[in-house]
Amino acid sequence: MADFTEQFTAFLNKEGVPQAATFMLHSSFKGLARTGVKAESILQGMCDYFTDGNVLFPTMTWKTVTPSQPIFNANSTSSHTGYLTELFRTQYATERSLHPTHSVAGRGKSVEKLLCTHHLAPSPCSMQSPYGKIFTELDHHQCYIGLLDVGLESCTYIHFFEEFFAPNVYLDQSAAPIQYQLIDLDGVSHPYMAIKQSNISRNFHQIGDELLQRQQLKSFSYANSRILLFTLQDLFSVLEDGFAHSQYATSPSYLVGQ
Repeated sequence: MADFTEQFTAFLNKEGVPQAATFMLHSSFKGLARTGVKAESILQGMCDYFTDGNVLFPTMTWKTVTPSQPIFNANSTSSHTGYLTELFRTQYATERSLHPTHSVAGRGKSVEKLLCTHHLAPSPCSMQSPYGKIFTELDHHQCYIGLLDVGLESCTYIHFFEEFFAPNVYLDQSAAPIQYQLIDLDGVSHPYMAIKQSNISRNFHQIGDELLQRQQLKSFSYANSRILLFTLQDLFSVLEDGFAHSQYATSPSYLVGQ
């Protein structure tokens, strides 16, 4: 069997993913680790493939940066969203956005401008966040989202569209903002007041079902692991249709395609 990186690269080529694309990966590494795949080979392979583009990982910290422990340090606060994210953050990324709970790490030609304004708005997935900057400044057809052994429930980009289409539903604006201290990669401290996402129930799997029905959800398997792949444009189209019908388009009681 060819190694994972070779097969994954072949899959990207087959799907016509350009090397100048922007690629954001959500991941669980446990399955691939059991097959002997090295995390370093995955990350180096992605960086080598997207040599003219951008590689991004969400580096969430909402478990450890809290109102009682309100300091986020872009250099030292660990990501809790999987081993690949932390290895990427510490050994491959050149930038990390400033946000106490929803930071993003990145490497590539555009990451400085995509990640530099996250702390300028109070919500986690605002227009100033990396999600918003990618959406407003890059070609949606050239931006790809990957899910390695995780489902649509891990796709943070959906939260951006919740904020974009229905902020009054999906942001808890009735609660007092939470004060944090953010320390950037240069050691400069920034005060930050955060608005939390609401606790409304979600069902993101229905969005994957709709992408699949539209033949916009691509997949690649290696041993017992699987990567799902779709473009930002296709995700936007599904959610634009959903929110046109209901401001509760990601809730369990609403089916996007109906």
